[in-house]
Amino acid sequence: MNNNDFLEYVQNAKENLYFDRKSARIEPKDIIRHVIAFANANGGKLVIGVENDGRLTGFTNIQSHSVEEYKAEIMRSCRPVPKFKCETIKYGNSDDEFILVINIAVSTNDVIYGTNEKVYLRINDTSVELKHSQIMSLEYDKGDRRFEDNIVEYSNIDDIDEDLLAEYKKIKNVSDESDRKILEARGLLRDGKLTNAGVLLFAKNPTKFLPNVRIRFIRYDGKKAGYGRDINIIKEQTFDDPIPVAIRKVTDLVRSQLREFQTLNNDGRFEIVPEYPEFAWFEGIVNAVTHR
Repeated sequence: MNNNDFLEYVQNAKENLYFDRKSARIEPKDIIRHVIAFANANGGKLVIGVENDGRLTGFTNIQSHSVEEYKAEIMRSCRPVPKFKCETIKYGNSDDEFILVINIAVSTNDVIYGTNEKVYLRINDTSVELKHSQIMSLEYDKGDRRFEDNIVEYSNIDDIDEDLLAEYKKIKNVSDESDRKILEARGLLRDGKLTNAGVLLFAKNPTKFLPNVRIRFIRYDGKKAGYGRDINIIKEQTFDDPIPVAIRKVTDLVRSQLREFQTLNNDGRFEIVPEYPEFAWFEGIVNAVTHR
């Protein structure tokens, strides 16, 4: 897109997920929410020197701020500073007849914060301030925060299933080490409290702290679920155990629900063939636990 086409675009296009325009009279601190919002979303262009009605006014007004002021404000008010590039495009003969285009790159690994720990996200044509739960969700999406590392309040080492941890220590050949040392070394215990990972893997009762971390097995009679008078559940069971125990238990249950067939192989011997291959449905169980 050449400069003339771009100037026409910034005058006539509707503001959207990737584009916003502002007058050069806007205070430098007031562009920060838009810079942060673009960086936390998919990147975008913030064009300064264009009125809301599309008129090009550039930096001609006595109340206009300088390009350097906008750059400095981004550097000062964003944490961490997102990748951005400024360019100016002239539309007239006067030195102040130009627009400033701030190209903001998407922040793929970090959530960008502003002053007072505020976070914004570009949604359609609006830069929206996020609530605490939304910020956490964004941090998880970008890998800036790991759910497994969060500390679980009101938990402690006494909530650990000691037999299960002893089994783990035996497998890793570290039976002589203390439970606390093993848990802390693997990030499962911090400041005397379990992390989410510690609860998921070794807590005696994970649902005490994380109510939704369970596996639910349902077997239906037929190919789809029935409801009300047509309910067709043959077997239903819920597992609230730590992950290693829950996987074992649900594996044993699934195995018990499948039929076995006798077939005659090419050697003239009978062999037992399961209704479904175990590697397939076991992978389904592990995937369900992983993605929950």
